[in-house]
Amino acid sequence: CIVLAQLFMVASAKICGTYSQKYGRKWLFMIGLGIVPIRCAILSGLLIWQGDGEASLLQQALILSTQVLDGVGAGTFGTMYILVTSDIS
Repeated sequence: CIVLAQLFMVASAKICGTYSQKYGRKWLFMIGLGIVPIRCAILSGLLIWQGDGEASLLQQALILSTQVLDGVGAGTFGTMYILVTSDIS
């Protein structure tokens, strides 16, 4: 589960580094910022939706989707933080 988030973090960091000049840092940073509330909404929904103790296939897919979104957000923030900091200095 954590490995999935790390794989998506590496991929999103590579994509952000490659396309930051073409599309601009602001838009890529906004994508990363927009992913966080979506992830939190899914997690809040999972907390409200408590089953009988066993996770259904849909619940497992939602949990994995939060890990994917976490990886994309972390990769985007990590890359954009370094690029924006280097622009300021």
